[in-house]
This record gives sequence, structure tokens and C-alpha cells, in this order.
Amino acid sequence: MFISIVILLAFVYFIWHNDELYKKSTERHAQADRWTTSQLKQAAEVSNGPKEAPLLNSRDLPPKTGRRYIIVGGIGFVGNWIVGTLLRRGEEPYNIRVVDLKPPSLPEQLEYLAAGVEYVKADITDRNATTASFMKTWTKPDAENVSKGLTVFHCAAVIRYFERHTTFLSRSMAVNMGGTRNVIEASKAAGADIFLYTSSTVVGARPARLLSFPWESKRSETCTQVVSDEGEAEGRGEVVWHYRMHDDFISNYAETKFQAELLVRNADKANGGKLRTGILRAGAILFGPTHLDPIFLGFLKSPYPNLLWCSNTVQHLLYIENCVSAHLLYEQRLLEAQHGSRDIGGHAYIVTDTPHNFANLTKALTILSNGKVKFLNISPTIMYLLSHLVEGYDLVYHHSPVLQKILPRLGGDLIKLQPSSHQSMLVNFFYDDSLIRAPVEKEGLGYRAKVSAFDAFCHTVMWLQKHTLDEKAA
Repeated sequence: MFISIVILLAFVYFIWHNDELYKKSTERHAQADRWTTSQLKQAAEVSNGPKEAPLLNSRDLPPKTGRRYIIVGGIGFVGNWIVGTLLRRGEEPYNIRVVDLKPPSLPEQLEYLAAGVEYVKADITDRNATTASFMKTWTKPDAENVSKGLTVFHCAAVIRYFERHTTFLSRSMAVNMGGTRNVIEASKAAGADIFLYTSSTVVGARPARLLSFPWESKRSETCTQVVSDEGEAEGRGEVVWHYRMHDDFISNYAETKFQAELLVRNADKANGGKLRTGILRAGAILFGPTHLDPIFLGFLKSPYPNLLWCSNTVQHLLYIENCVSAHLLYEQRLLEAQHGSRDIGGHAYIVTDTPHNFANLTKALTILSNGKVKFLNISPTIMYLLSHLVEGYDLVYHHSPVLQKILPRLGGDLIKLQPSSHQSMLVNFFYDDSLIRAPVEKEGLGYRAKVSAFDAFCHTVMWLQKHTLDEKAA
């Protein structure tokens, strides 16, 4: 009995100690942007209703090119915004083709189709189907359009960020690696001269030790990381990033996105030097005013207090329009390179906005929603320990036909509660985007975010409330 009590007390102390260390701010926490309560209340009061998306107008974007565009994964979050942005800057709808397995369903997507944008259903894991979707005759086969060239935006991905075991690696490989290979080959066959790939900053993240020893007075240094475009400015990006093993990544998603990057790099100057490629590493909390918003929409929809165990974690925001404008800027720089400007093809660039801790973001959500959105803080250590049970169950279930017959498969949000998820939730990431902001002469793109994180966040929350909470109430 006595031993059991001692073990229990030791376990309770371990959890308390680990939680207390998590709450401690590092020196880099000071870099996180903080919004005051008065700022947020003023933003809520000034807005008599959200402006309709988007915030950017055509003059904030690179000019119309008159080229043809194929957006792979154009029904998804980033791809859908690229389509809309191309139309807003004046590109002809009949010059835009969306290739995706999922059919259009959102109102704006149906509007794009009605305007003349073409949708072609294709599974990019099928090489023949992918090539056929690219080689399909255009709605208006105009010789002038052909002469101006073809840009491919590859945004499709399977985002299984919660898996790390090699048993499940194939679930991410099929689309993220095999699909990317097929899209590259289809681009070559179609005569594309620009290929831009949407990657993620998670490729640069390293696994962290999230549990501290009882005698430690601070968390492991791996719990705060600075991720940069190492080697890119010197043209050594592929060399610097190439030699990484499975255990060097925080998830199967991160590894397969990285391997896809290598495919894109190696395709640069293919087809006799005609095809130029580039990579945008979007990071990290991508958000925007759309029903496809992957993060904040879920918080706003929840009728119950949202459980939160990462309030002191620092992550960067990235507003969707800033992300898309970076894609279009890279295209512009590659077009300029065709006429003698600095060659920046085959590089990878981090694109991000300012860093914030989750406590700041959740406070903002609560204030901007007039208290409708609530959060309940719970122990990060307990949740991290429980995540190993979820992962263990998933592994045993996968390997046991007997259990598959008598027990349910994990799904929904529960399956996402695995250790790999916590490598993002409980680790502070600071992304160095200095390279993309550098001038072209220094291997950069000269990128500048057009919308501040504060304006974008307030706008997004107001928009989502109008189209989720208010619609639900009606």
C-alpha cells in the first residue's frame, strides 16, 4: 500500500513538474506578437459586420499574365484561393483548370465553374489519369495562350500530421510523393514551363523531447526551435537538406513532403531546361475567411468549451492571401528570369506571418466572438501521455485482424491525438523568413506581406462567425 502511494505521488509530481516547466517562457517568447484586450475590443466594435473576402485587391498582386494555369488540388484550401486570386487579377476563366479528385461543392467554387473555369476529376496517384487530365484539350484552344506558357500549382496533399510510425508511411507516400512524381511527369508532357509546389515548414522541424526529468529546471532545448531556409541562399539547399533519416522528421507527413520537395528540385530545368520549379514552405497556422479554414472554424463551431493544452506554445500564423500572393510572386520572378533576371529556380522559401502564442489567439477568439467561444485549459503532460495510448491502439489494431473484427477503428479528432501532433502543439517554432523577403539579387523574392496578422485574424474570425455561428443560430 505504502509503495503504491509513493508511486502515485511520484507520478503526480512528474506531471505537475512537467506542466510547470511548459508554462515557463523562454527568451524567444518575447518575439511573439501580443494583442491587447483593448485592441481586440476596438476591432470588434469598429466592425459593423465583416468585410467580404478577400482583403487584397488586384493592385496588391503581380499583374495578369494571360498564361494557362493548372491547379492540382484546386478544391482544397490553398488551391481554391489560388483559383479565386487568379480570376480577381484578370486571368481568363477558360485559361484555368482545376485537377482534383474531390468535386467542387462550395458556392465560390461553383461560381468559378459557371464563369468558365474547368474542373477535371483525377486521382494523382494514377499516373495515366494525371497525364490525361493535363493533356485534355482546353476549352478555348487559342494559339496565343499556348505561346504564353503554362504554370502548374501543385497544392494537393494528404495531411496525416499525426502519424510517425513507418507502418503508416505508405498512407502519406501515395499522394505526397507518388502523386507529386506523377504531376511533375504530367507537367513535362503538357509542356509546362513553371511548376510551383506548396510545401510546409514542418519539413524543417526536428523531433523534440517533450517530457522533462524531475531534476531539470527547464525544458529541453529541442522544445524551442528556429527553422530557416538553410543553404538556399548559397544554392546548397538540396545538399544541406538531402541527408535526413525517418527519425529526423516529426511525422510521416513532414517526411513525405520533404521527399516530394527533392522531386521538385530535381525537376528544375527538365525538358531541356524549359521547366523551372520552385517550392513555398507555408507555415504554420494557415487560416482564412472560408469554410475550408482548417483551425479556427472548428473552435467557432464547437457548442462546448474547447479543450486547450498548448496555451504557452508559440507558432507563426499565415494568412491565406499572403500565402497565395507569395506563390504568384514566385511565378513572376521565374518569368522575369526567362528574360535575364536572377535565376532563383529550384529553391525553397519559407513564407509566414508573425509568431503568436496560443493563449493570445484563444483570448482573441473569445473577445471577437463576444464570449461565445470558450476554452478550458487542461494538462499538456496528461494529454501527451494519453496520445501514446491512442498511437498504441492504432498500431495494434492495424496489425490484428482479430481486433479489427471486434473493436472499432479510431477516427475523428481522437485519431489525431497522437505523439506526432504534440510535436507541433507543444514545441515553440520560430520561422526565419528572411530569405523570401530578401531582394532577388540576394536569392530572395522581395516578398512583403500585404495584410497584417492582426487585420487578417480579426477579419477571418468575423467572417467565420457570420458564416458559421450566425447561420447556425438562424
